[in-house]
Parts: sequence; C-alpha cells; structure tokens
Amino acid sequence: MIIAMMLPTASSLLNAFARVVQGRRQHRMLMTLLVVGFILAWLATGIVFRVSGMAVNTLVNSNAWLSAHTRLLAAGAVGVAGLYQLTPLKNRCLTACRSPRGFIYRHWRGGRAGADTMRIGLAYGLSCVGCCWALMLVMFALGLASLAWMLALAAYMAIEKNTMLGGRLRIPMGIILLAIAATIALTAGSPTHVHG
Repeated sequence: MIIAMMLPTASSLLNAFARVVQGRRQHRMLMTLLVVGFILAWLATGIVFRVSGMAVNTLVNSNAWLSAHTRLLAAGAVGVAGLYQLTPLKNRCLTACRSPRGFIYRHWRGGRAGADTMRIGLAYGLSCVGCCWALMLVMFALGLASLAWMLALAAYMAIEKNTMLGGRLRIPMGIILLAIAATIALTAGSPTHVHG
C-alpha cells in the first residue's frame, strides 16, 4: 500500500532522471533501478510500520485499559504527525523531496551507472520517508478504516511534494492535525475497540 501511495509522488524524479539517461542503451534498466532504489526505502519503512503495528496490537491486547481506550492511540499518532509537520526536519526533507535534480547532481557520475542510479533512488526515497512518514502514520492509525481518509491524505501528500503551494501548507496542516488529535482525545472518554 505504501509503495502504491508514494511511487506517484516520485514523478518529478523519474522525469528529471529520464532526461539524464535518455541517450543510453540501458535507459530502461536504469529507470527500473531508480524505481527499485526508491521502493527499497519505502519497503523498509513499511516493514518498520508493520512490526510496530504488531507490537502495538500485542500491547493493546494485553492491557485492558488500552484495549478500552484505543482512540487515545489514534489521537497520539495524529498528534505526533501534527507536531512533526511543524519541525525544521520536516521542512528540510520536504524541500529536498521537491528538488529531485539535487539528488541526481549529487549521486550521478555515469561511470558506474547502475550503482549511481540505485543510490539516487534510495537517497530520494529516504528523503521522501523523512517528508511523509508521519502522514503515513496517520494513514495507518485512521485511514485503514476509511477510504476517504486514505484518499485525502494521499492527495495532500502529492500536493505538498509536487506543487508550489505544498510548502505553504505544511504548518497549517500541522495545526489541523493537532486539532484533530485533541478532538479525538477529548471524545475518547467512552471505551471503544479498534481492530487493525
């Protein structure tokens, strides 16, 4: 799911790199390696999310109070994402993600084209993880139960990463997420069970 959501946001990298390697015989192989490098970063992130989710489920299932107040966990995830939106690290990662040519200039030498290409894809993927991991956390905490949440968050991430408006939306989105987290926490008085 992560790969399906994030690969379209790498279109600017794919377009920029295609222009660099368009005259080479191994053009298709290099484009494939670029995608593989990008996917590896998100695959590792997906594994961390999955293992963490299993650990949280184990904790919730072994603790009656947490089991009765799972909305607080959702509020915590949304709150973490809201706070992260406001950090300088988020801003740096977003700025880097919106400038894919920088990754090409830093890592492309051309002599070892396959290795260079994997490095570009992996470095760009890791930058995108730094940009979007907290929003993906929200997607896992809330979105899996709602297609509307998933679509809204995916659309927001695409706008944030690929448009001039995206950089200006970072702080308002952080404030919105913090407000949502507070609302979830305040309405978490009645016990509920979230299955995931």
